[in-house]
Amino acid sequence: MSYVKTQGVGRVRKSIRANLNLIILNLIIIFIVSFAIVKTHALYENSLSVHPQWIATKTTLRRGVNGALEFVLSPQALARNQLNLGVWYGFQEVLYRDELDLSQIEFRFRAEDGGYLHVLYDYRSGGFSGVRLSSN
Repeated sequence: MSYVKTQGVGRVRKSIRANLNLIILNLIIIFIVSFAIVKTHALYENSLSVHPQWIATKTTLRRGVNGALEFVLSPQALARNQLNLGVWYGFQEVLYRDELDLSQIEFRFRAEDGGYLHVLYDYRSGGFSGVRLSSN
């Protein structure tokens, strides 16, 4: 009985060795396809609601504001990993939840005609500092 089991295991090992290149190629293809599916899903299902480190301030207002929840829940705000502050009724304010100790900041942004970007910093109970960037 043990001879039959040993002979069967030997056949499997020989088969694996003979087809090792094909097995490795299949594993690589499965990995690439899986990675592509996960990346595609992440790009199109990305929203501020899955990133708790960001706060969209319209959702914190006492009265409901048009487009506040849609901005946070929909993938348009972070479509293709780019923050679009112009979706869902134009004006949006997004804050980073934790305090950052930065000596400089670098980013790219595009403002449509009449659009602008406020960068707020040095926030304290009495106010904050800020810079307004626009195409004008």
